[in-house]
Amino acid sequence: PRAALEVLQGFLKDNPGNDEACGLIERILADEATASQVRFDALDLLLVNYQAADRSADMVTALQTAIGFGVDAQKLNLYRRTASTLAILGRDEEAIANYTSLLLMDPADGDALKQIKALSTRCKRYDLRAKALMDAAHATQDDELRVSHLAEAAKLYATALDNRARAIEIYTSVIDTPSIDSSLALVVAH
Repeated sequence: PRAALEVLQGFLKDNPGNDEACGLIERILADEATASQVRFDALDLLLVNYQAADRSADMVTALQTAIGFGVDAQKLNLYRRTASTLAILGRDEEAIANYTSLLLMDPADGDALKQIKALSTRCKRYDLRAKALMDAAHATQDDELRVSHLAEAAKLYATALDNRARAIEIYTSVIDTPSIDSSLALVVAH
């Protein structure tokens, strides 16, 4: 696969975005028997060519394939690139899902939180933002961060989603957390 990739790379320099060449590279990318570094090199080549040919939807497909075999640090970058590309394409709900996956891996990721907020506002899917915050809260070991995410989710339920019962349930669960700092519990209670 490495030699084939090098030949295809040379061909694509003169024929950027060529469908047949990109199709062959897609096969290398999807081949589980191929070494991961070769697969990532295939991804890079595909992304350059898809961008040159204005094939953003194909970029998303290639990135999603790579998420399946990437390791943690790589997945963080792949989720971010996928989400960003989806947002550019106007596929906001899918972008939110990818940013949520990113938050599950790194619940403190401020950029992912910011992007989810902007996208959920743009597509008026505050429920997806609330779910992302709840998922991130359950994924973190940091009590202060957990409380922050839960409080923000509860605020969304109380305001944007008009579900005061769910907001009260979330606030109560925060206050009842045994390990919560008493001053933090007091802030949430107010």
